[in-house]
Amino acid sequence: MIEPWPVVRRLVCQVVLVLLCGWIAIASADPVHAQPPTPFEPVLASGPKRSDAIARPLPPIAPGTALPAIPLPEDAAYRLPAEFERQQAVMIACHELLDEVPELFAELVRETASHVTVVALVSDMQEYRKARSILTRYRVRGNHVRYVTCTHNTMWSRDYGPFIVEHRDGSAAVIDAEYDFNRGSDDAVPAQLARHLQLPLVQVAMRIEGGNLLSNGQGLCIATEELLLVNSERSLTEQAAAEVMRSCFGTTQLVLLEPLMGEMTGHVDMFATFTGPNTVVVAAIDPKVDPDNAAILDRNAAKLAAIRTPRGALNVVRIPMGPHSDGVWRSYTNVIYANGLLLVPIYHGIDQSGQRQALQTYAKLLPGWRIVGLDVRALSELGGALHCITMNLGPAPAPQTHRLDRRLHRLLPAEQVLPAQRRLPPLSMREHTERGSGLWNAFLPGGGMPSDWATLPPARW
Repeated sequence: MIEPWPVVRRLVCQVVLVLLCGWIAIASADPVHAQPPTPFEPVLASGPKRSDAIARPLPPIAPGTALPAIPLPEDAAYRLPAEFERQQAVMIACHELLDEVPELFAELVRETASHVTVVALVSDMQEYRKARSILTRYRVRGNHVRYVTCTHNTMWSRDYGPFIVEHRDGSAAVIDAEYDFNRGSDDAVPAQLARHLQLPLVQVAMRIEGGNLLSNGQGLCIATEELLLVNSERSLTEQAAAEVMRSCFGTTQLVLLEPLMGEMTGHVDMFATFTGPNTVVVAAIDPKVDPDNAAILDRNAAKLAAIRTPRGALNVVRIPMGPHSDGVWRSYTNVIYANGLLLVPIYHGIDQSGQRQALQTYAKLLPGWRIVGLDVRALSELGGALHCITMNLGPAPAPQTHRLDRRLHRLLPAEQVLPAQRRLPPLSMREHTERGSGLWNAFLPGGGMPSDWATLPPARW
């Protein structure tokens, strides 16, 4: 007869050994990204298939291809939300960003945590792993980042990214304007994202770059005359452009301003930004330093001050433009709005008084917001700043629906939500002033809503 106790002891030892090995494996894993998500799970019409561990990414969609999207209603009445409204997510394109300015990528993710979801476009698994390794290197948690497989050429997502417009009933659609830079992958991004989000796609036979279109959310849009110039082969008039804007973005007033002389993009976001439905910030240049561009900005400010809104005359606030005598344009209006967080480009060691004035002005115009300055010296030498490398993906839906929110979080599985982690010392490039109640709870599945959500301007029609 076999004694049962040796068998029991052997089984107990085996179980203890297995548990011990598992504990050692967990303890030795990366503390920030212990369980990486599957980065290539496509979103299907019936929802993501959790049984598919790893699936192929969706194939690129050629411009003009008919998509299985929801048809637009005949009585569609869409509007282009303002960036200072509640945002569902902010999109960034990782391709060049990870190579050129990895530290800035890490800081963008660090600062947007607990404010807004970040949708990060990655071209392949290698790019995905690189993004994760950068966050690990700078000790940044990326629980609010959603990686989306989407091939792209450049990091300038503001110019080719999708315009997400909102219908009166709360539904959304994607506006895909022409993008004429011989960058086929960039041009296909709006169509691919519309397919991921299962949103209607409206392709517009007009070149509209996101950096050259700003909305106050109530029908007023501003751009520069570059809008007509880039569509000159169609002999586009200001009246025709206004009609396209009315149809696609609900624009009731289209104001075309003079572009800066010598600035290569010709975009309005290099010298202007809306901080409210009735307030626009416009840059100013010392006429002794650059008399031509100083006069251009003064004329633009005067033209905007003459605009009437439902709340009265448009309030124009001036802030300085950074020095550009070396050919590098340094803007303090090329900012990112992210649900109570304003990220402002600063240039460490250059124009300290100008950036201090800009940060103080924004703090007065946006009470209760966190005003954060990020050093973009390396990025500015490439021809842009913060606004240029991001794209806002529309206002957050009403708390009771979370329609677009669910779609965004279905793009890829959420990362493991880790317990509270000690905040590590900030990077040297980070400077900020803080106002209000500080950090909010992360806007993630199961996360809390901001306690001072009401301080953000609501969407108005």
